[in-house]
Amino acid sequence: MFKSIKLICLILFASLAFFSCTNKDDTKLATTSSSSSDCPKYDRSDYSHWIDADGDCQDARVEVLVAENIGTISYLTGSSCKVVTGSWYDPFTDTTFSTASRLDVDHMVPLKEAHESGAYLWSSTKKKDYANDLSASESLIAVSGSANRSKGSRDPAEWLPTNTSYHANYATNWASIKVKWELTADADEIATLKSLLGSSATLPIQADETVCTGSVDESVTDNASCCKWCSTGKACGDTCISKSNTCTKSKGCACDR
Repeated sequence: MFKSIKLICLILFASLAFFSCTNKDDTKLATTSSSSSDCPKYDRSDYSHWIDADGDCQDARVEVLVAENIGTISYLTGSSCKVVTGSWYDPFTDTTFSTASRLDVDHMVPLKEAHESGAYLWSSTKKKDYANDLSASESLIAVSGSANRSKGSRDPAEWLPTNTSYHANYATNWASIKVKWELTADADEIATLKSLLGSSATLPIQADETVCTGSVDESVTDNASCCKWCSTGKACGDTCISKSNTCTKSKGCACDR
């Protein structure tokens, strides 16, 4: 009789221990799943740009225009702070431009794409460094404004330049930047990069793209060359003015929302 009672007690104890462990494991899995998707809303202002890192009055956008100019460049004033004309080749569209205002300086890996590929975990300083990265020529590139807006924040699986001869270079530059900044790429993105570069290419680490609640697609609202968005007034040069006022400035980096 005593042995039977002891056996029943042991069975009950083992059952309780099993369910206790199972509940702990389930809680741990739920917590891990929740934290992995804890991504703050993408806010372009968190990635401060364009900045004048070396204090020469030329911000990162102007630095790119100067570096990529292949002709005779002209500035708005003698201080050389703002580029007006020159000659720029846009590999996205296989077109050459002579007016700076027709160009956007594109983040090869868009800010929103970077945010959802791991950049949301970065410090504000690192986000600013990424948004103004002049250390590699492939990070920022002067291209047609319309092409840049068509691209928006889409990855190579969703968008490629109309210039098909540039696709391999585009994929190489995209992969290089993601690897350099330790940003991930989703399965479709990896598949497209492999199809363009081959399976032996150095590619980013594959991971699901993080869903950041409330984020807005840049292809709808953003433009990489806009330094200021005018919601209530209207764009005038590099600033916003009242809609009732007449703008006497040449086209700048301010944009109408």
